[in-house]
Amino acid sequence: MIQPLPIGAMAPLAVDGSGPCCHDCGSADTLTKVNKTFDFQQARVAVGNHRSESMRLPKIDIGLALSGIARTSKSCDFEAHMTWLDENDWFGVKE
Repeated sequence: MIQPLPIGAMAPLAVDGSGPCCHDCGSADTLTKVNKTFDFQQARVAVGNHRSESMRLPKIDIGLALSGIARTSKSCDFEAHMTWLDENDWFGVKE
């Protein structure tokens, strides 16, 4: 799941030292620290799956949000995310 980078001081820093990252990548970094059996890619898939479920059930702490590893989505997050994806042509549909 592609996420926008947060602006300013709210952006987490990637553990690998590459700089600011999205909140979900920051959550994946945390998950790899909590569960040493996950590498970053596995943790990122788990966090992406959590994000998808959280956007379907906004404001409800489920999965990784219950343990404080990932954020709970707000009611407007899905629409805002789809707008951001469309504005940045992530699906390659603009001519």
